[in-house]
Amino acid sequence: MNLYDRLGITAEEKKLQGKPFEDVVKRQYRAYATQHHPDKFQDPKEKEEATTKFQGIAEAKDVLSDSQKRMQYDMTGSTSGFNFQNFNSRADIDDILQSFFHGGGHWGFRQQHQPQQQIIKGQDVVIRITLDIKDVYKGTEKKYKFKRGITCSHCEGVNLQTCYTCKGSGMVTTSQQMGGTMFFQQTNICPHCQGTGKTVQQNSKQCSYCKNIGVIEKEEIVTLQIPRGITKGVTLSREGMGHQLPKGYSGVSGDLKIVIGNITSDLYQVDNYNLVRYLDVPILDIITGTSVDITTPVGEKIKVDIPQNFTNTGSLMLGGYGIPHGNQKSAGDIYLVIKHKFPTILDSSDKKKIEELKKSKNFK
Repeated sequence: MNLYDRLGITAEEKKLQGKPFEDVVKRQYRAYATQHHPDKFQDPKEKEEATTKFQGIAEAKDVLSDSQKRMQYDMTGSTSGFNFQNFNSRADIDDILQSFFHGGGHWGFRQQHQPQQQIIKGQDVVIRITLDIKDVYKGTEKKYKFKRGITCSHCEGVNLQTCYTCKGSGMVTTSQQMGGTMFFQQTNICPHCQGTGKTVQQNSKQCSYCKNIGVIEKEEIVTLQIPRGITKGVTLSREGMGHQLPKGYSGVSGDLKIVIGNITSDLYQVDNYNLVRYLDVPILDIITGTSVDITTPVGEKIKVDIPQNFTNTGSLMLGGYGIPHGNQKSAGDIYLVIKHKFPTILDSSDKKKIEELKKSKNFK
């Protein structure tokens, strides 16, 4: 079952982009996650089946809610190489669980679901790179500079103290009595510290290096192995190479996301795995038929025959000479779009020859 089917997304909804599509994913995810959450089932076999479905739903949401991952999935039909987060630690899962227990709890006893404390993660760093077509054909190694925030080594970062609202747990519990002895208990992420268990200490001395932000900017260099056959829109990830957190926060660094923004070529236009090249061919060569020498992006020479009277809207395909499909033996194609080239100037001698040709029965 593909990712769209896992969330029940229709063919019409699949055509949406941007926020309208994100809203569809969020709506369908909440509905399906609530329906298939393992805590709804007591039978071990049913619980195991629900867990598998729930994980598949979470995977679908992770990919389809990210525009770059969605683009890569649409191109390849595979989630191979994606970095999936543990769905048990995602903030929106807490909302799902709260919604489930609030709507499906049995009155007359205390519902004590305890969501996990939110994992704090530094922000991701995103850089867009441009590759030459030759790099895509063969694969290569490149180095790129980028800037990220690293933990300030001159202070303890933001001077922190234990959150007085949740007493450092990152969670707060509220109870609502429904009449008599019936009540409902709900545990949420602490709104004061956002689940970190810590807050900024008031009147703390300011660090002259980071101004109490807790991180300072640093330029880094990353060495990337560019895989053969990579295409525009694909994102490469380096876990933990994003922005770091200030000292005192229990969490992990963000990731470095390298987006393939463009693939350039002097002669070809890149269309996924296919290449397109426009050729101006003199009209007399079109009439009589001719051949042209084509050079592929990796320098391979190919002689291409253009048939007699080739139409102006036609194109010729060179099968298997396009961008490789990863490490597979197959590849895309090269399309040669033939454009008729007419002379811009005709002298009297040229016109006389054309007039003679027009008298021929073959030009009638």
